[in-house]
Amino acid sequence: MAAPEKYDTRMSDAEGLMWRLEKDPYLSSTFSTLTILDQPPDLDVLRTRMERATWIVPRLRQRVQPSPVNLQ
Repeated sequence: MAAPEKYDTRMSDAEGLMWRLEKDPYLSSTFSTLTILDQPPDLDVLRTRMERATWIVPRLRQRVQPSPVNLQ
């Protein structure tokens, strides 16, 4: 197995910009995806795999926290 990726605990400048742009309805990007499955998914297997994925890629477990002061 490959070594786990290292991620900063803070957003990069580009990530912060994209996060702020998403709040503006005129600047946010909207897209959708449709996946057609050949059978119903096994939800227990899906949950287990998603749980494992979030441990392999810890960035998926991170949540955006508001700034302690109102910085714009």
